[in-house]
Amino acid sequence: MTEYRIANRVLSIAEETPLLQVFLLDPNQPLQRTVEIPSGPITAQSTTRATGFVAGRDREVTCLSGPDSILVVVEDLAEFSVARDGSSIELAKGTGSDGEIDQAILGPPLLLALALQSVAVLHAGSVATKNGVVAFLGPSGAGKSTLAAFLDQLIGEWSRCTDDLLPLDRGTDGIDALPHFPQLKLSTNEQWCPPRPDRIPLRALFLLSGESSPGTGITSTALSTTDATVAILEHSAAWTFFPPELTQQHLAFCARIAQTVPVHRLSYPRRLDALQEVAAAIFDDIARDG
Repeated sequence: MTEYRIANRVLSIAEETPLLQVFLLDPNQPLQRTVEIPSGPITAQSTTRATGFVAGRDREVTCLSGPDSILVVVEDLAEFSVARDGSSIELAKGTGSDGEIDQAILGPPLLLALALQSVAVLHAGSVATKNGVVAFLGPSGAGKSTLAAFLDQLIGEWSRCTDDLLPLDRGTDGIDALPHFPQLKLSTNEQWCPPRPDRIPLRALFLLSGESSPGTGITSTALSTTDATVAILEHSAAWTFFPPELTQQHLAFCARIAQTVPVHRLSYPRRLDALQEVAAAIFDDIARDG
């Protein structure tokens, strides 16, 4: 088993995955955990199923909760055993290629292991600023990666920390982003990894909706707590196959995020020459939120 430091947690993974090499655990670098909120034990045996995009295509993912571990079965690819406390992941059976299995480990098994350690993961691109992380929610193709990359280049003090998946945890005074997480579309040099900080306050969330109507330009609207909770839930990663106890925990965490962090719906023309104005609108919203 190899130990990694991912999303401010220590995980042991049986398979040596090249994509995780920059997250190898450094025993001399202690975790900066501000709040210890253990996940509730999963005592009931259950089976849950959902479909998700894993290793290049949509696959059925089945989660079998047993007395000692949780088995994650990824259709036509592999079976993984996840420890009850989320501390380890082992390959129980593999039928896919090494590359497919490496990608699969970073999907449902890893997301489940983190959930068991009270970490939620959102589909979000994000940038780190001097005042915290600003994240952009949206499905594939919504523009979250483009916007995060643009802001990284535009502003010297803003740095892209995630491209697609952003782990979150409860912090001392609010919600913290945990950006030490492998981003499949980024190169090794682009990963946010040690020695960069692995716990940063979450400053704001922007929901990227469809392209604005002709003539309306850029619009940004603050969401109510209820609408924000729904948006956060809709853009959460992998939670639909979690065991029932974890699902309830995740729903409560989504509500907590919506109550704590400002959430805005952002619409804008999908043109590169509009991104400068989009950045200005984001700055204005953050300044108004205080």
